[in-house]
Parts: sequence; structure tokens; C-alpha cells
Amino acid sequence: NTGAEITVTAEHPFRTLLDWRQTNDLKVGDRIAVARRLSYTPNASIGEPLARMLGYLIGDGSMVNRSTPQFTQADPDVITNFKETARQLGLGVTTFQKPGNKAVSISLHKPDSSSDRVPVTVKDGDGTTVYGMAAGQDRSVIQVVLRRFKLEEKAAQQNFVPEIIFRCPLPEIKAFIEGLYATDGSVEQNSIVYYSTSKALVDGMRHLLLRFGVVGTVRQKIGVYKGQRHLSWQLVVSEFDGLETMARQFDIPGKRGPKFRALVETRRGKKHNSNWDTIPGDIRPLFRSELDRCGFTWVRNLHFHASSGRQSIGRWVLWAIVFNPQMPTGA
Repeated sequence: NTGAEITVTAEHPFRTLLDWRQTNDLKVGDRIAVARRLSYTPNASIGEPLARMLGYLIGDGSMVNRSTPQFTQADPDVITNFKETARQLGLGVTTFQKPGNKAVSISLHKPDSSSDRVPVTVKDGDGTTVYGMAAGQDRSVIQVVLRRFKLEEKAAQQNFVPEIIFRCPLPEIKAFIEGLYATDGSVEQNSIVYYSTSKALVDGMRHLLLRFGVVGTVRQKIGVYKGQRHLSWQLVVSEFDGLETMARQFDIPGKRGPKFRALVETRRGKKHNSNWDTIPGDIRPLFRSELDRCGFTWVRNLHFHASSGRQSIGRWVLWAIVFNPQMPTGA
């Protein structure tokens, strides 16, 4: 169960292992195919600095009841990267820290000098808007952009992936994801986990990771925070190929990046067969007959000998069989 949800009509078709079935012909427990990678054609662009800044502010920003957006963080490397991202957007920063508090709060505002203004270009379809260069504006470029993307005055539980992000090029989506994981990512039980109190944000993140071929699972977590029942959501990446892709493609600022890469190296070379990412057991007779057709009979002693078995088969098991050096050419 990936935790993904979809609302469809009763006639909507879904792919099962053997055929297509309409929604009203499915029953609880039926296995249906889901995407492992999503391809798309970008038709928008906001630039990598703005994409990363949006990730930072959605992750650890405060945009409610404030004259200017504020970012709070304790990781020195993340703070440095945040300030550099603000500079690339032509934003001024004001830093303050409460006595005895490790976290640093950074407020964003208009640049101190007109010479520090930087054009911030947002391309959406056939239209292009340039922000940040007009003199005499009361609001900073980030405030204007947050309002345009409907992120202004949003509490943590109301956060979401801005619609335009889904239509941006991969490098900009990558920058957005890096900003988010730098704030609320963690390593837990051999998995990379992203936390949020917003299910809409976690669902959107799961979709974005599929653009890179990374499959995540959405899970609900119920805990206690300040004595009160606390509901949050997790996006869990536990499959080794997904972890390796994240470690290779994403440059997460701060302490979390090295932790992600260390997890991958720890798991490298170990058994990756999963009881979660599996193929329905109904494939056994189909796969066995194809192996027999190719004269590849040794595999009968490997996971396929039980004629009555309907237990699901790990994807890595099938992968190991198909790409075994002994497999006849053309099988």
C-alpha cells in the first residue's frame, strides 16, 4: 500500500496483473498497477533559487501574521545556504537569535539598496512576469510571489506544493525538494522520511519524487505534542534503488545530506528483496511457463516450485532471475 489516493468514476479502468478492470469490478485487496516514474513536458519555470526558497519557507518558514516571511533553523550550513539563496533573489535578510536558543530566525525583506535588486522571472505557459525591479514597491519580491502562488498566510497544516512546481523543469523541482528535505527530512529505520502536518504537501512530494523514479509511501502518524494528540504525515522512501537515486541526484544542504548518503552506503551490498514492493503471486504460472519455453529450468528450485503458492514475489527476485548471466538470450 503506497498510501496514494485517487477519486474516480465507477467506470474508470485500472490495470491488474492479467487485465484491465473498471473500478466497480474491483474489491478490497485486489492488486493494481501504479506508476514507478512519471514523465511530463515542462511548460513553466521559476528558476532554481526561487524554487529552493519556496521549499525552505514551506518547510521551516512562518508566513502567518507577519509583515515579512521568517525562516527559523539551527543547522549552520542550512542557514548559510538560505542566506545565499536570498541574495540570489535580491532579498535583504535580518538575523536574530533568542538567548539560549540554538535556532536562528531570519526575516526576508526588500534589499537595502536599489542596486541590490535582482530580476526574478516567472514563466507560466506563454506568459512571463519579471518581479523585483520596480522601484517604490511596498512589498518584497518574495511576498509578491507567495501571494501569487497562494502561499501567503498559510499555517503548517495548510501547506501544499504550489501548482506551478509540478510544471517546472527537473532542476527546479530538484531545488524545491532539496529545500524541503533540508528542513524536515530524517533517516529512520533504514529509510529516508519526510514529515509534515499537511497531507496535501506529503501527497504532492510523493508525486514529485516519481518524476525521478523514486517511489515513496504515505503514512499517517499519531503521537503526542505538548500533551495533546498530534496528527502528522510521513513520506517514507525505503527501497534501495529509490534511496540511491536520492543520494545521487539530490544535494541536501546541512547535516541531512551526509546522513542520507551514509544510509545508502550502509545498505549497499546487502539483500534488497522487499515484502512491500512486490509482484502479485499470480505471475508464478506465467513466469514458469516462459522460463520453460526458454529451456531455463534451474529456476524451478528458486521461489517458483510451489504450485499452490499465491504469495507475492519481490521485484528484486524477478530482476535477479531475468538478468542472471545464465538466462538465454532473447528470453
